[in-house]
Amino acid sequence: MSSQDAGTGQAGDQVVSADEAARARARLASWLSAEDPEDPVTADELLDWPVTREDEFLVLVPPGYANQVYLLADHGISWYAPSRQSFEDALAVARAQR
Repeated sequence: MSSQDAGTGQAGDQVVSADEAARARARLASWLSAEDPEDPVTADELLDWPVTREDEFLVLVPPGYANQVYLLADHGISWYAPSRQSFEDALAVARAQR
């Protein structure tokens, strides 16, 4: 595992390319919009969300204090609340969803 960011509990040292980050933001925006069609989200609205990698996951964190962190993998998207679950536990749960 990579080092953890103290503020979010997320992986922070595996950089992703700008293209990969843009694709991740577009995919998350589409997913968020499908989850709540009354409040659609665009990829442009997620431009200031950092994107890092942890193993097979891209990790997206809203700016500021984030109590909802998103994990994107080929097999799906999940989220967790760092105030209630560790990053390692969230990864284990997300992996089990394959």
